[in-house]
Amino acid sequence: MQVISHWYITNTSDVDVKICGVSLRKPKTVGHIFVRHPNQNIYGGYPITPGFTTEASVDFWIQPPVCEEDEHFVGDIDFLDQFGNCHRVHKVKFRPMPKKKEESSAFQIEIVSDIDNPVEREIVSVLQAEINRYKDCGRKVGGLGSIQTIYQRQSYCGVGTDWREADSPKLQSIVPDPENVNIESDNATTLINYYNSLEKHHQNDFVECLLNRLSRETIYASIGYFILFVLYRVRHLNRALETAKKELQNDSAYGFSDFLRLLDGLLKYDHPNFSTEMLDDIEQFLKGIKEHTFKIAERLSDIRTTLLAKKIERNKK
Repeated sequence: MQVISHWYITNTSDVDVKICGVSLRKPKTVGHIFVRHPNQNIYGGYPITPGFTTEASVDFWIQPPVCEEDEHFVGDIDFLDQFGNCHRVHKVKFRPMPKKKEESSAFQIEIVSDIDNPVEREIVSVLQAEINRYKDCGRKVGGLGSIQTIYQRQSYCGVGTDWREADSPKLQSIVPDPENVNIESDNATTLINYYNSLEKHHQNDFVECLLNRLSRETIYASIGYFILFVLYRVRHLNRALETAKKELQNDSAYGFSDFLRLLDGLLKYDHPNFSTEMLDDIEQFLKGIKEHTFKIAERLSDIRTTLLAKKIERNKK
């Protein structure tokens, strides 16, 4: 159960204040807060200057859900600053989002036997299998279809939940031991192996076939995360980002939100495989996006810092 809110926060003190943590009292849930930069339209862990009012985005993932989709949720929220002061807001009321129609009612599923292109036939077969998997393990349970994350011998649906140690100076936005992480999907593995078996011109067909279905105007909108995962693994991340921003954003199946959630998870767990150019592409992709972008911006900064530290260490040798 995802709970999202937007705030205006005023610093009434005479020193800079940084919101270090946010939590729900009941059920006890640690959330994420992103404060607007004082001079730019970007969000992160920015301090609030004295006498200044700024915007902030707060979200929680509550597991298991504590109310139905069409019910209001009311909770007390605690904001913790760097001095250890707790600022409590009582009885915050969250309204349910308007129900969105199922994509399946608006778009007809493709008939595989009607498709002439042999590469396209194989891809569509797997995409339809992923749609079925998403129905069993989708957004309502925090899952991303066939995708699962195995970290330190524990398995999580999708990319799991972002738990953090409160008041800790440790780097927590990216895992310190990515070698102990495996993000996998049997459906994605099938497509990736198929891609690697194709000749170059058929590989181009493969990529175009996926991009053409990364759209809010197709039955595959809800599994945009899966198309992202496959294209990321076959080194076409930027094309997936460009297409999703243009064609999938503002969909009615929460597909773009899940697309962002998977991207956030990849940055957290798979950060050694992101080059500076890929980070630049993601940063450009974030411009103008109005949906909740999880901790993508924060993870980008920390990955860049990690890359710089490694570069300095190499130069010393």
